[in-house]
Amino acid sequence: MSKGNEPKQLRHAYASLLIDGGESPKVIQKRMGHSSIKITMDVYGHLYPESEQRTRNVIDRAFDGGQPTIGYADEVMDGVAA
Repeated sequence: MSKGNEPKQLRHAYASLLIDGGESPKVIQKRMGHSSIKITMDVYGHLYPESEQRTRNVIDRAFDGGQPTIGYADEVMDGVAA
């Protein structure tokens, strides 16, 4: 690791760990100090796993009367209720 790139690599590693841990893009935007979510997604969007199956699971649970799991789905469901 060259000394000039260390801060950038540490920031990228930090954001990558947050994404891998399931943190929402909005929280990552704030933690990284980005002025817009577009910047965050342009830089780190490729690190987000495909969400097709997760989306199907959330909708299936909602229609089956079950509760979505803790995490991003809770924020989505809270937004719908508001």
